[in-house]
Amino acid sequence: MKSLLWINAACLLCANAAYADLLPPQAAAARERFDRNPKAFDRYDVWCEGLGVGQQCTIPGNAFEGGGLGKCNREMQAYASKIDLLCSLSPVPVINRAIPEGSYQVRGYRCEQPKDSEYSKSFAIVMRDEGWTCGTPARVADKFCKELDEGQACTAVVQVEGKEDKFSGVCKQVVSERSVYYQGRMTVTRPVLSCAPYKPTVTPPLNDVGVLQKLLQ
Repeated sequence: MKSLLWINAACLLCANAAYADLLPPQAAAARERFDRNPKAFDRYDVWCEGLGVGQQCTIPGNAFEGGGLGKCNREMQAYASKIDLLCSLSPVPVINRAIPEGSYQVRGYRCEQPKDSEYSKSFAIVMRDEGWTCGTPARVADKFCKELDEGQACTAVVQVEGKEDKFSGVCKQVVSERSVYYQGRMTVTRPVLSCAPYKPTVTPPLNDVGVLQKLLQ
């Protein structure tokens, strides 16, 4: 049993080392700081200005607009060279939009091949099975805009910790994206009519941490 545990631990270390080797030098250095120092961060949003990791923050606006109480948490995107301190809502508002299934549009070379080519014939089968199309798919709507048109007023239901509240909004057409894999990663899209707040909360650009603040970290 001990031998098995040592083997598993060794495999995990090898996997982490291999992952680090794949990262660009700057990203690898940032990942090392992220793992080594739980207080380290390079940038912060306006809601976490003057705050540290784990401290409570407040985003202005109601739950539908993207506002509420939260905590300053560190985040680091894959291959990123900087650690960000962002105000994350807690608890997270839940909106059950009940958007129906529908076709997604594929773009690029996969739809630009001759229709009688072997590639197009085989890809046509994949598209049929996956519900993809090369043309613009029919627009779908969430349950709040189901019987409405773009620009009309709607009412959304937002749930926070089991409590439901209703908020006024407007039906807007947005582009819904989904990341899928077929001979490489690609993004498929479709138009969705969705109930949106009149004034959604917009997060300003991130600020860089000063030299003194970095020393204090």
